[in-house]
Amino acid sequence: MDWFSSLDVELKAAVIGSLTVLLGIFLKDFVFQVISDYFKEKKEAEKLFNAYAPALSDALTALFFRLNETLIKKGRGTYLVSKESRTAFEEYKYVSTIYRLGAVISWITALKKENAYKTLANKKSYERFATAISNLERAMSDGNHVEDARLQNLVNELIGKETRVEIESELAIRIDHIIARELNKKQSCRVPAKLSSDDQSTLCHGIVAELKQHDPFKSLGPLTEAQKTKIIQAISIREAWLYRDYQSAIGEAFFDQEHQHNRNYSVIGFGKFEQLFYENHTTQRKWFDRLGAIFDDVNLSNTPELDARIDMLRQTFLATIELIYALDETKGNSIRISGSTLSAARKAKSDIETAF
Repeated sequence: MDWFSSLDVELKAAVIGSLTVLLGIFLKDFVFQVISDYFKEKKEAEKLFNAYAPALSDALTALFFRLNETLIKKGRGTYLVSKESRTAFEEYKYVSTIYRLGAVISWITALKKENAYKTLANKKSYERFATAISNLERAMSDGNHVEDARLQNLVNELIGKETRVEIESELAIRIDHIIARELNKKQSCRVPAKLSSDDQSTLCHGIVAELKQHDPFKSLGPLTEAQKTKIIQAISIREAWLYRDYQSAIGEAFFDQEHQHNRNYSVIGFGKFEQLFYENHTTQRKWFDRLGAIFDDVNLSNTPELDARIDMLRQTFLATIELIYALDETKGNSIRISGSTLSAARKAKSDIETAF
């Protein structure tokens, strides 16, 4: 800065004045504009979030009370068992349960398409909301643990329950693929127990051929009929996972063509859904079926070892409760989560965690 100190006072003042003007222009035209745009974007995002919050509040509340009744109150989940024995009222409950879960998925899909909450995610309450959405998506889509459980079942039945082995995830995946390929040949079968005797035998031989390449199965001898029965029992775990891409497609299948003035997406009502649900040749049919597979013929008195959907529904219920808490915590001016719903949610969470 020697050059500056050598200047006379008037020239120094002129330089300082010029720099001050340039700094002022920079702050006004760039920094202040960036700050202004930031707060404008936040305000618009919050306005958009509040446009969806009432509908999501209502959908979550409806789903919560249905799952609470179904999973907590013994005997209330009988409407999920075999459609041939359902009364008209039980059929309504079955269809409306599918609708309630689909509506929640659809409103979440809409929020994500609008990017309506991610812009707000630096706020602690919105971070919890984003995490709660992620947890709900995971509860419906993450079934990797079932692969390990199926392999452990095979260990228990073929080697002995007292045998303790470290489950190899790669082997568990291979066994799962063998089962999936065999079931895929028979589109009407969702579990090995429903295959014909010959197809079951083929499947068992394929599984054992793979198992014999690994400890502790290398010492297995020729398959007996009793062992085939045990294998089929061990691997017949009913599943119906909604992968994240499935969830997005289901959400879109529930979109309504009629939009509200303050948002780009809306969700069909139950009446429209019921009409589409019973039509066999709609573009939504495939996604309704995949959603319905979660609830089809679920016997809640069974153990999760036989039907992974039971634990999936419990985890989805807990994630729904967490999302209700998180939505309420955002303190949006249009949130419609009542105090009685929050109280019921706290009790339900305690009940299901104690019971299971």
